[in-house]
Amino acid sequence: MARSPKWLAVLIGSAALLNAACGDGRGDPPPSPTSAFEPAVISLIDTVENDATSHRVVLVDGTTLTLDFYDPSSARLMNGSGQVVPGDLVLAGLGDPPTWWTALSLKYGLVPSGAPSSAEFPDRGCWSMHGGAFDDGDAIHFSNGLRLPKAKNFQVAMTYIPNPFPARSSDSFCVDRDGTVTSLDFIWVGGY
Repeated sequence: MARSPKWLAVLIGSAALLNAACGDGRGDPPPSPTSAFEPAVISLIDTVENDATSHRVVLVDGTTLTLDFYDPSSARLMNGSGQVVPGDLVLAGLGDPPTWWTALSLKYGLVPSGAPSSAEFPDRGCWSMHGGAFDDGDAIHFSNGLRLPKAKNFQVAMTYIPNPFPARSSDSFCVDRDGTVTSLDFIWVGGY
């Protein structure tokens, strides 16, 4: 049975319209950052004491820092689960409590039953940073204003995704122990 050229044109047009309506499945680009700030504190958490409004953390160098949940002078940059545990990488501004802070979770757990002890921290590892971000050449600039240096050998893990930047809020980056972004290691393709 021969196919009508008219139906073929309708089928091709419908496919093009559906593709245009669905887009690339990555959702809308994130808002552009309205500020730029770089961490004054980059350190791993050794121990945590929690109370109802804050975390009192001891960093691996022995420094103590209060990470306050509700202090309006100390903005918390949300990232991941929101829990603060030993082994997290703290990025923070100046002061105690710092003017801003975030705690990045170790992407690949070292101890299946819980957080690693300080003796088990890797020299180089991958702490997850989520969020919309822009490639600024030598840095990754997140929508929340955080600007971190980009490794010279920075990689995009999912190379088959055209135009990975700006990264969407559901995408994730790998940050090393020095606060350098080493890769865009996950790109969500699913529509939001």
